[in-house]
Amino acid sequence: MISRRALWAGAGASIALPLLPSLSRRAAAQAPKRLAVWYIPNGFIMRDFIPTTQGSGYTLPAALTALAPVKEDVAVISGLDNMPGEQGVGDHPMGTGAFLTATKVNRTTGSNVRAGISMDQVAANAIASTAAGHIKSLQLGAEGSSRGPTCDFYTCTYTDNISWSSPTTPMPKTIDPRVVFDRLFAGSDPNASRLEADRRRALDRSVLDYALAESNTLATQLGARDRARLDEYLTSVREVEMRLGGQPGPAAGTCSAGERPATADMDLTKRIDVMSDLMALALSCDRTRVITFMLGNGATERSHPFLTVDGRAITDAYHPLTHSAQNDSWRKKINEISRWEIARFAYFVGKLKAASLLDSTIVFLSSEMSDAASHAHAD
Repeated sequence: MISRRALWAGAGASIALPLLPSLSRRAAAQAPKRLAVWYIPNGFIMRDFIPTTQGSGYTLPAALTALAPVKEDVAVISGLDNMPGEQGVGDHPMGTGAFLTATKVNRTTGSNVRAGISMDQVAANAIASTAAGHIKSLQLGAEGSSRGPTCDFYTCTYTDNISWSSPTTPMPKTIDPRVVFDRLFAGSDPNASRLEADRRRALDRSVLDYALAESNTLATQLGARDRARLDEYLTSVREVEMRLGGQPGPAAGTCSAGERPATADMDLTKRIDVMSDLMALALSCDRTRVITFMLGNGATERSHPFLTVDGRAITDAYHPLTHSAQNDSWRKKINEISRWEIARFAYFVGKLKAASLLDSTIVFLSSEMSDAASHAHAD
């Protein structure tokens, strides 16, 4: 009998397979439940975010127009408050600390942080697999830790993390897609993963090449639909590997190893989309069932010069830009940034839909506050 989460292993590398009904009818009848959380920093202009019509036929407002390709799969829910994030000063660290904990954080600039266990970790405790190699939860992001010792009168620990395994233990995020890829597909120990990645490059071989013979054998045991799904899955892994600077070439045989580019060589949009590819693959092959992703840190000062409004690049720092949302010119800039952020989210939802994961996955997107200019935590 072949286990539901079959593994191929070779030369220290392993690849988890997607769920294949031909291998396990029980798995097909009861797919794992999954949770993915997307955090977007600095709030929104709410009058451009909340639809004016209700129901499945809602009209997309200005900030959400990029949802159009997946609109039928997304509900915009208003009227929810997270008031523990509103304490008078430091709305960004308070709101980010309360984002998934719904807890009033301890005001501190030191190490005595305190929030609460976050809802993603509650979910992970309930739905994580006990299979060998399964990762209980992944914490990912697109921006490194804040440089300053404090962020808005609080320690930056609150603005840099949304996942908490206990009230005093934040779960740091990984921002390098290559490290994520190695952890998912070359072993669960991050240190061993890097060593294995170096070994693969030295041998001029892809991690997929180790599994080729086993895949051909396994394919003979599958029905037509599962053979197609297996081929699609292997192609997806190969495409991600190539986008990360891995070894291009056919799935069979050896190929010329190229040095992976530094993460900084990826533009921000590409890096986020590669993370989405990895998250979809991680859920599809049941390497993990719970993922949190921070598109940026709370109160991020990141600029967006690759976006334009009226022919001009948006070079303003994002956080102060949101404080002038009443200015029509700045409102255009904020909404352009919001559309880009939502487009990245729509890409991720589209990947899950293509992998037939939406029926068993809850995907949650929000920010640490609602209205950016007023720092509101209601709605």
